[in-house]
Amino acid sequence: MWPPSQVEMPSDTVDDRPLATLLPHERAHWTNPAPGAAAISRFSLSILAAFFVVLAAACTGGGNGNSSNTPGSADDRTNSSTIGTTTTTATPGPPKVAFAKVLDGFKRPVFVTAAFAGDTRLFVVEKGGTIRIVENGAILADPFLDVRKLVITQGNEQGLLGLAFHPDYKTNGRFFIAYTANSAGAGDNSLAEYRVSSSNPNKADAASGKVLLAIPDFAANHNGGMVAFGPDGYLYMSTGDGGAQGDTKANGQNKNALLAKILRLDVDTVPAGKTYGIPSTNPFAGGGGAPEAWAYGLRNPWRFSFDRATGDLYIGDVGQDKWEEIDVQIASSKGGENYGWNTVEGPECYSSANCDKSASVAPAASYAHAQGCSVTGGYVYRGTKYPALVGTYLYADYCSGNVWTMTRDTAGKYTSTIAVEDIKSITSFGEDGAGELYAVDDNGSLLRVTAAAPSSSGTTAKLTLTVESPEIAAGKSIPARFTCDGANTSPQLSWDPTPPRTRSFVVILEDPDASGGTYSHWVLFNIPTVATFLGEGISAGGQLGAGPIQQGKNAAGSVAYTGPCPPSGKEHNYRFRVYALDISLSLKGGATREEVLKAVEGHILAEGELAAKYKRK
Repeated sequence: MWPPSQVEMPSDTVDDRPLATLLPHERAHWTNPAPGAAAISRFSLSILAAFFVVLAAACTGGGNGNSSNTPGSADDRTNSSTIGTTTTTATPGPPKVAFAKVLDGFKRPVFVTAAFAGDTRLFVVEKGGTIRIVENGAILADPFLDVRKLVITQGNEQGLLGLAFHPDYKTNGRFFIAYTANSAGAGDNSLAEYRVSSSNPNKADAASGKVLLAIPDFAANHNGGMVAFGPDGYLYMSTGDGGAQGDTKANGQNKNALLAKILRLDVDTVPAGKTYGIPSTNPFAGGGGAPEAWAYGLRNPWRFSFDRATGDLYIGDVGQDKWEEIDVQIASSKGGENYGWNTVEGPECYSSANCDKSASVAPAASYAHAQGCSVTGGYVYRGTKYPALVGTYLYADYCSGNVWTMTRDTAGKYTSTIAVEDIKSITSFGEDGAGELYAVDDNGSLLRVTAAAPSSSGTTAKLTLTVESPEIAAGKSIPARFTCDGANTSPQLSWDPTPPRTRSFVVILEDPDASGGTYSHWVLFNIPTVATFLGEGISAGGQLGAGPIQQGKNAAGSVAYTGPCPPSGKEHNYRFRVYALDISLSLKGGATREEVLKAVEGHILAEGELAAKYKRK
């Protein structure tokens, strides 16, 4: 596991503004947006082990899933044969956030970004010391930069950690990296400058590297490592408190220390004999603290970002034993904010029972360790592809897989909502050349952030999913496990009611317990009801397994789906998701999961999910 606190649980031992209103630096960095990329819903679908999937038991096709996502016991669902809820709303809800896998094959990626506005390439930072380029949907064979010989990675939180391209990169070719240096002791927290090759835009000039700053460190963890240019044109860098636990060196509240800070450096106007300049507007430029320091009291700021429309600074700060937090610094700030560590952790006192919390800035959002263990700071969405998401800040927890959306109202109040669950191991978010959001995870994947507009027409936001079986008498609760004697007693899944304007349904289901690995398939029902099997390797009109899948309208008007029992006596964990769409699809058999979910993106009227176990007698 990777970002800051994963290794620490629990002991911690080791745009909407017109272009004319933007600042000159903002115009240089964010003009000429490129078209956004498409998206899909990530398989939080996997959360739905559908009994209905029962029918999936006999199917084949590629897929993935986690069989631990099973429903509760019979005691959790009483006097009903329905799993799930129906929610009707006449006002828009929060945007639906999802993640589409773009590529696999990276080695512990920790950041993704673009070099300049309009650039169609993505640069992915790998913790081991390489920067890879994604171009035309593929990872280029040769890395953009390889500094593995300079980087120490013995500790889980060490490595090549950050990358920032200069706002004028298109003309000067300058970029900056943050890393833990392969030096004596725990490894210096280092900042270095490089330039792109004069002959190859996809290669850096390795000989151009020069170290601008090296901060001595005493432990392997809490290294910060984010670097980014602000709207003011200065380079910002985050540093952790140095490591171990509890801020043993008291760097958090020491204004003179370079650790536990956000630093602000001038890399364009550099005095003779220096490697960087100090902006005259830094809060301690005239004394009272380290002249480089912009903000202090941070434990391990793992990813910060600037809102491109407002200039506000969002910081994800990893907590100790109880709390994770998001801090926000408004663009009008003059710097010098104290975010509390190690006096305060999240909303609570840490170092004493009765600390003065008024001496520090309270977090804009925080969550307890019941919801995760290591925050990954994100970005405010300012792309163009998903209007419903504009102005929304996204952040995640590495451990739990929760992804939050956070908004601020006109009174300055922040509201956070869990938008997605089980997107585990996100190490970083990032923006492409068009301002669209991406993420990378510790499994080596590059993901695209997507969203569909919330329903505002009064239609059903959640489908009620129901399982009907001979075992379930009227008024009896659904058991956690089902048994069947054969096709004649196969259970039936139905979803009801059908939302207004629905023109098709897409069902995605998985059987992770099938022999030979996880099997999955997806089926399209256009209205009038015509079924098309879309699963990989399944021809249009094809059949999945031993028995046919039947579909139709029942008396209540719901669509129903019936399938065969599992092919053996083994108990199977099924999950599935149903989408109601406002379009008719024309996808053919053999469509990939990504193709299906890209097609439904932006057209989802309602959805439902279900999980259950099933066993053949």
